[in-house]
Amino acid sequence: MKKILTAIIILAFVLLAYSGAYMYSLSKVELRDIKIENLQNIDKRGFNLLGSIELYNGGITSIDVEKVDYEIILPSKNMLLGNGTIIGGKIKPKDIAKFGFNQQINWIPTAEIAQELISNDKVEIKVKGNAYLNSFRLYQTKIPFEKDADIKPYVKQFIQTQIKEAADKINEILNSDAAKKITEKIKSYI
Repeated sequence: MKKILTAIIILAFVLLAYSGAYMYSLSKVELRDIKIENLQNIDKRGFNLLGSIELYNGGITSIDVEKVDYEIILPSKNMLLGNGTIIGGKIKPKDIAKFGFNQQINWIPTAEIAQELISNDKVEIKVKGNAYLNSFRLYQTKIPFEKDADIKPYVKQFIQTQIKEAADKINEILNSDAAKKITEKIKSYI
């Protein structure tokens, strides 16, 4: 009977110590970075915005991230461009976990982006949301995040590629010295 009681006390102490370490680790999770990595599939319908949200666990136990909700906003027009939910995962102690997103942005509600591309030095978007950490399935700990990013360089790169390809096609079709001079002049502007 004494051995069983001792085992129960030791088990309770271990569970209490782990719970304390987990709660401490929950308090040490922080946003490390939000990265806009690329724009893909750009066409007249829109584009895909690829990026990631990086969370750092400065604690001493692994932490379960249940999900990450995010919104992508055009702050200059206070316009929601897209939103989504990323399935969570584990963050090991003293490690960074990267949660990627691939958000379709439609051009139809974003004619404002075209206007900003032409008239502004930057096209700022805001990525904001919450990471939800699992707290023993009893409650959720919410880590809010927010970051501005300039997408103009990505869109500009795409436009430059499209112009170069169009100039090469003109040159190929016309195959003349005048066409070559025109296409070289076009390429020199980009």
